[in-house]
Amino acid sequence: MAAANVEITATYTDTGPTDDVATGETPVKGTVSGDYTDTHTSNDVYESITERESGGRPSNRYSYLEHKWTFSVTGGSTVTFYIEAYKTSNTENDDFVFAYSTNGEDWTNMVTVTKTSDDDNTQSYALPDDLSGTTYVRVKDTDQTAGNKTLDTIYVDHMFIRSE
Repeated sequence: MAAANVEITATYTDTGPTDDVATGETPVKGTVSGDYTDTHTSNDVYESITERESGGRPSNRYSYLEHKWTFSVTGGSTVTFYIEAYKTSNTENDDFVFAYSTNGEDWTNMVTVTKTSDDDNTQSYALPDDLSGTTYVRVKDTDQTAGNKTLDTIYVDHMFIRSE
């Protein structure tokens, strides 16, 4: 029996990073304009969330906001959160902090948005390398001091989680 030569050709395709965008959202506190699909691209079309005023005695009232998005993260050896956003200017030192969770209950702060105009630059946060699957992103305001009632707004232009 004669020996046969077999030629094997393998093709490797580097697909590059995968950018996972929000697949849904849950308004918690605040007034929403637009929806999560407005955060899928950097195009100056924003999803905006405006604070609401708390109840109680007028002198004890404050403004506050909370909003959540759901992502289905591909995962990889490097996973990074990116956000292009800005907020209204205010005199109360109220900013907006973005956090992530894998269970919707335990949150880790990532970035705080302090800029008051859209400069088309993103902020980023390195997520755990083993992160994949359902991931939640939440935004909350940073000041709930009694008497601070200015209704600030966060404008989200582009938000995604990159897996490489």
